[in-house]
Amino acid sequence: MKIAISLPDELTEQTDELARRMHKSRSRVVAEALGEYVARHDPEAVTSALDQVIEELGGQDSDAFTASAARRRLKDSVW
Repeated sequence: MKIAISLPDELTEQTDELARRMHKSRSRVVAEALGEYVARHDPEAVTSALDQVIEELGGQDSDAFTASAARRRLKDSVW
């Protein structure tokens, strides 16, 4: 889907420079950046990402109490 947005000149220049360095289009860089921003501000996405990291690091070895306590603590944290 195409949308039109307005960006400050300096941010547009920085985006263009990053796109050149990454060999990507400006649209791709903006789409990826916006995707990361949305994911960071979605508490469920943060929890999912942390769960995945825990699993990859051997989360199966942790006991239920520890996992539950960690989830409660993370839920109360301000991101």
